[in-house]
Amino acid sequence: MVNDVILSNYSLYKKYTLWNGSDYKIVDMDAVDGKVQGISGYTENKNMVGVFVKNNDVYFFLDNKEHRICIDSFECSNRYTDNKMRNFKLIDQGDLICEIIYEPYIDPGMIIYDSDPEEFDFLLFLSNNILQSKETLSNFIIARNK
Repeated sequence: MVNDVILSNYSLYKKYTLWNGSDYKIVDMDAVDGKVQGISGYTENKNMVGVFVKNNDVYFFLDNKEHRICIDSFECSNRYTDNKMRNFKLIDQGDLICEIIYEPYIDPGMIIYDSDPEEFDFLLFLSNNILQSKETLSNFIIARNK
């Protein structure tokens, strides 16, 4: 647990993800005594994905692959490709880091309550909030360094 990255778990209430770069475990929030460094969630294919800050650098990870993001030269998009499918894409310094084409899951019971799609779609949350722009990523870094 000494070298684990502590992540808020977007998908599981009052849980943290402890990630060591190759493996992870889910724990109760009160079982961790340390600073939250980022956020994690799951893709529709059950891959773990997230963003975290370590030594003032920000990283994107998918399963056991992590990539340091250059705050001045990244682009993130998440667009519909047709009626059902979305395409999450992260480019950094001109290189494609991640591309995930997926069909978002929305709980049918929540549609009648006019729920926000971000509540169910972690990749949409990342692209609309943390990875939306240089400013939003800078704010994420500042918040994690407090």
